[in-house]
Formats: sequence, C-alpha cells, structure tokens
Amino acid sequence: MLRGGTDSLRRSSPSDPPEAGNTLVLSIVLAAVAIALVFTLATVTQMHIERKRLLALADAAAIHAAAAIDEPAYFAEPGSHVPLSDSTVRAAVDDFLSHLAPGQRSRLHGLSVSSPTNAINQETAQVTLSAYIRPGYIPWAITGFEGFRIEVTSAARAD
Repeated sequence: MLRGGTDSLRRSSPSDPPEAGNTLVLSIVLAAVAIALVFTLATVTQMHIERKRLLALADAAAIHAAAAIDEPAYFAEPGSHVPLSDSTVRAAVDDFLSHLAPGQRSRLHGLSVSSPTNAINQETAQVTLSAYIRPGYIPWAITGFEGFRIEVTSAARAD
C-alpha cells in the first residue's frame, strides 16, 4: 500500500525518528565552538597578564632610572640638585635589565628598550619596553610567527 507525500520515499525503518543523527552533528559542532571559545579567552587572558608583567617591569626600570644620578654633574657641584639626563636614564635602564632574574627574562621573548626612553624633564624618567608574547595555546614551532609584540611606557619622578 502506497502512502502519499514524502513519507512514502523514506527508506529508514519506521522506528527511527525523522531527525536521527542530526543531534550528534549539532553536539560536535557546539563542542568545537565551545573549545575554540575557551582557548581564545585563555589566550587573551594570558596576553593581558603578560602585558601587566611587562608594565610592572617598566615601572621598576623607571623607578630605578629616576633614582640614578649623573655622577659628573653631582661631583661638579656637590650638594646641588642633580638633574636627570637621557644618558643616565638609558644607562640605568640597561643596568636594571642586565640584573634581571633568568625567569623574568625567559617569559618575555625579545625584551628590549624602545624609544622613547629618556628624561622627560630634569626630574622625570620615561622608560619604554617592548617584547613578544607567545600564548601557550598556539603551536609556535609550526607557525613561524615570532609572537605578538607589545610595548609599554612608564614614567617615574625623582625626589
């Protein structure tokens, strides 16, 4: 006996629901989207944390540079106010970065002092650092990509 409509063309058994198999495909797609979302949020969070670490390092370098004195100017007029200079700021930042713990330096690839790193005025040191961040969820060995470059600037005032 033939029935009219699309039911007569179905070749599955009568006990199968009409949408069998579609739920499995939908579940797989939703799981893949959820995993991609988790990895994306984890990568963004890791990049934010690494930027904050670099900013803290720039703050510490700026404080170190603001506390540095220009020795020739100091000994030329003992007891007078010693202004900051671009050369003392740069030398203090280089000295600060050379004494970093190996763990701090290894987290930031390509850590370097960028421009502007100078004395803004005679009392304020400005330090700009840049580095590459490599989030842990990206396969860096096969991408050939150096990472995401970040740059932070911090300033400190001498007392």
